[in-house]
Parts: sequence; structure tokens; C-alpha cells
Amino acid sequence: MKKTIIIGISVILVLTIGGIMMFGNNKEKSFQKVPDTSGKSLVVFFSMPETMNPNNMNREEELSTIVIDDKVLGNTEYVAHIIAEETDSDIFRIEPSTPYPMNHSELERIAQEEQRQEAYPEITG
Repeated sequence: MKKTIIIGISVILVLTIGGIMMFGNNKEKSFQKVPDTSGKSLVVFFSMPETMNPNNMNREEELSTIVIDDKVLGNTEYVAHIIAEETDSDIFRIEPSTPYPMNHSELERIAQEEQRQEAYPEITG
């Protein structure tokens, strides 16, 4: 019984040490800086907040939005602005020509139908 336990622990140690040696040096390579191409970047996003009213939000609306200075931002919009600011990029919001409804159930129904039909709504701008 002792022999089996010792062999098991030895195998685990060998695999662990082998894994560290094999993958340990890749940390530097995986975080290399992206080369500067001296061009301006563009952050493009689509965000559909559940509401534009920062007051009296339901739980679903609270989880899918961020309120800054009484302005409601969708989570994706908020992150896009952070990325644009940190990378000194321009930013562009994709907006459909026909606005989507704010009602979650109706929006979900329309989105599913568009996916089923492989439809791409016309956008403004």
C-alpha cells in the first residue's frame, strides 16, 4: 500500500515539474506588446441598454447597465469607452436604422428571428 502511494505521489510530482518546465517560459511570450503600426485605431461597439432611465431600474436592467452622471450606458458601451480611452482610439457606436425595442422579451424575440433568417439590420452612420 505504501509503495502505491509513493509511486502515485512521484508520478504527480514528475507531471507537475514537467508542466512547469514545459510551459513556465511561455509567460513572457504571451504578454508581448502589440507592435505600433502608427495608425489610429477604431473601437466599434453595439450596445442595447435595457433602459435609458437611471431611476427605478429592475434587477435585469441594473445588471446590464452602468449609470454615470445620470446617463445609462450598456456594459459593452462602457467597456468600449474604456478601451478607446486607454488606446487613444476613435469610437463608433453601431446603431440600427430601425431602433430595437427596449422591452427585453420583444428584443429577444426579434434577435432570435434575425438570427434564424441570417438577417443583418440596416445601420445608420
